[in-house]
Amino acid sequence: MHHQEAWPMVGEEARQMLAQFFEYDRDVPLDDRVLARQEDEASRREKIVFQGLRRSRVPGYLTVPARGSPPYPCILLAHGMGGSKQDWSVAGSDDSRVLRDLLAAGVALLALDAPCHGERISEIDYESIYSVIRPNLYREWIVQWTIEYRLAIDYLTGRPEIDSSRIGILGYSLGGVMVYCLAGVDARIRVAAVASTAPVSRHYLNRIGWDESALIRMTPIAPQALAPAIRAPFLMLNGKNDPLGTVEGVQALYELIGSSTKESVLMDSGHLLPADHIPRVVDWFTRHLM
Repeated sequence: MHHQEAWPMVGEEARQMLAQFFEYDRDVPLDDRVLARQEDEASRREKIVFQGLRRSRVPGYLTVPARGSPPYPCILLAHGMGGSKQDWSVAGSDDSRVLRDLLAAGVALLALDAPCHGERISEIDYESIYSVIRPNLYREWIVQWTIEYRLAIDYLTGRPEIDSSRIGILGYSLGGVMVYCLAGVDARIRVAAVASTAPVSRHYLNRIGWDESALIRMTPIAPQALAPAIRAPFLMLNGKNDPLGTVEGVQALYELIGSSTKESVLMDSGHLLPADHIPRVVDWFTRHLM
């Protein structure tokens, strides 16, 4: 492994211990509500909210296709740092094209705000996310967000129009870090895809300006820690010139993924992937989730 990509190794016993960070009390009521509904010729979108960790309220958008017949498979959508669930609704954006094309394929979609993002920015007193982010807080966000997506799957099991035996997840950057954790600890994730997500390495920490001591503190949520536990079909999409990762690091991470069905695609881009990553994502989920 390239010297800049060296990271603490996590054995199987330690990995099982790390998985306990993502456990939660299943007997706590979700106290879920549908707050609003919006329909057009392609879909029906509901704004939902349910109870997360530490009595937080987790807002999300559940979008169900107008075509096809229920129950629909559902893909969880996880945004990047500084984004929100609203990203998937910005007209003309790549995120909105992903949502549109997956809906057209007959898939329902659920997007949540990460802790301290979107409608949850009051949790950091409306400060910029980039002014408050620190290694320990980053780790806590990922743990909390992972558990909240586990709660979201619990919620989906109670929705008759959703086939809760066919749940996938797609995450970008920060959201991709969470995907490694969720797919590594929850077997209900049947298919996964990540975009622009690098391993937490010395190179990564140097690029974002954090001291290398953060490497140990972030090990519980580092993609490489739980990658060997992943069994679902797994797609990695990365830019060859992404400043947050290296080709060597991405390859090393890919080799750790435990799934027997996996694919890594390196694109001629930086952190922001070109639009032609979208049909790859749609094809992956169509082949493995439908």
